[in-house]
Amino acid sequence: MKISIIGTGNLGWHLANVLEEAGHTIIDIYSRNSQQAKNSASKLYSAKGTDSLDFSDSIADVFMVAVADDAIASIASDIILPEKAIIAHTSGTRSIMDLEACTNPKGIFYPLQTFTKSTKVDWSTIPICIEATDVATDVTLTKLAESLSKFVYFLDAAQRKKLHLSAVFASNFSNHL
Repeated sequence: MKISIIGTGNLGWHLANVLEEAGHTIIDIYSRNSQQAKNSASKLYSAKGTDSLDFSDSIADVFMVAVADDAIASIASDIILPEKAIIAHTSGTRSIMDLEACTNPKGIFYPLQTFTKSTKVDWSTIPICIEATDVATDVTLTKLAESLSKFVYFLDAAQRKKLHLSAVFASNFSNHL
């Protein structure tokens, strides 16, 4: 698939790399910081870095929004996508409704994992939670998830919130104790 990544943080960096390793083509890398977008794109085979949310001429099939939870709705209201492209965010706590300002098919692609750029992860063992607004988007996101992981689950917003809270509690509080 042809994929664009919105966000150059820890998850965006990991997603771009693992998707490319899995045989997908990364088309665009977006960051508010133009130089950061270009630096991230330069590490990939054919990606283009940009600080513009106008992707009307992009050939990407899927746009992964891997930004801070509070920025998802703002990105969705400002982004311009090709007509049939899918937009999916990666949050475990936000609803698919955070993407409602965008008229494109919508989904959620939530990997249940903490990411840091310096730590390599085995994506084949990471649970990926999917939600979509239509069957075609569900099929596309499922194929994408299955190209990375053996563990793909279909969870709605309420289920994802509980899972996310449980994971944060198990990871952060056990480390703290």
